[in-house]
Amino acid sequence: MKILSTIIFNLILIISYAQVGINTNEPKAVLDVTSTSDGVLLPRLTSAQISQITNPEEGLLLYNLTENCLQIYDGLSWGCLEIQKDEVAEEPIETIINTQQSSVSPELKELSGLQSISKGYFLAHNDDFGDTILYKLKDTVPYNIDKRFKLHVDRNDWEAVTMSEEFVFIGDFGNNYAVPNRNKIHYFSVDELRRDGDLIDVEDIQSISFYYPEQTEFNMSDANQTDFDTEAFVFIDGDLHLFTKEWLTKGTAHYVIPFTEGITDTIAAIHKERFHTDFLVTDAAYIKSSTGVHHLFLIGYRNNFFRPIYLQQFSSLDVNAFFANESVQPKIVIGNFISHGQVEGLAVKSYTQDHKELCFGAESILFYPQQISCIKFQ
Repeated sequence: MKILSTIIFNLILIISYAQVGINTNEPKAVLDVTSTSDGVLLPRLTSAQISQITNPEEGLLLYNLTENCLQIYDGLSWGCLEIQKDEVAEEPIETIINTQQSSVSPELKELSGLQSISKGYFLAHNDDFGDTILYKLKDTVPYNIDKRFKLHVDRNDWEAVTMSEEFVFIGDFGNNYAVPNRNKIHYFSVDELRRDGDLIDVEDIQSISFYYPEQTEFNMSDANQTDFDTEAFVFIDGDLHLFTKEWLTKGTAHYVIPFTEGITDTIAAIHKERFHTDFLVTDAAYIKSSTGVHHLFLIGYRNNFFRPIYLQQFSSLDVNAFFANESVQPKIVIGNFISHGQVEGLAVKSYTQDHKELCFGAESILFYPQQISCIKFQ
């Protein structure tokens, strides 16, 4: 009995003062989790669920799905832990430092839209090839597919993807030359992107129908004979900003669609300005500096034999006047049809004082595979 009592006492003593180690035999704290390939997943709750926690302990830590942040309870209220973010640069891009490119999965044979999401990933999609799937890709070579989101929605010609803090938007507005208009924008909650699985069904999708009041001619025999084709849009301060692909006059018109969730009326896009790019605009990307400078990037190609690829930046304090003279930066030639294929998508990967990097996607054409190229600038 004395021996048993001694054993029990020693076990209690060990448990009382034990340090727990996961994947380590030498824990250096009360809880020591060791890994070189994964992280610790805290409880994930919405704001509504957090509000139902009764008598939370001071120091309680969790992830708020509504606010998209780590939160800690300080004894009085919940607060987000601030993460220091790199400041977006004010200065425009100037010269190319280097380019890195790689082919991507054949599933993205007609890669059309490209969008950066949280550091480390892109969203990408085809235009009218394959299934109605939005892909989540790693944003480093070889751009492997991480997840697939099956969107249960009709498709004519998906041309671009953009995001707000709450929604993902897909522009189904390519080849807009016939009746009825091919002018729809589909959107769904960003919460869908956080779901687990390899192939995720997204059924809760809403759509915006719109038209260009200035477009009066339809039913043309050739899709490439209109100034109201569209392949580029971005979300800025509550509105969707569209940039047309003018096949006839080789420029772009800037239109705005005010966004309201759940809207069912057909919206008249509001014309803001026009700019003669002298190339066909195939996508847009956007980022805002900490001092309020709005950086817009347009990419596209000139429709001749070699199809040179152009990137042009517009930096403005007024989102309705990107094309004012003082906002326009010189075009930069970043390649051609032979070096990069037919460019279609554009994303800002990084835009800080020390690291300016933009990436563009190209669809497969002739003997050129579908690919993503990332360019670092000074």
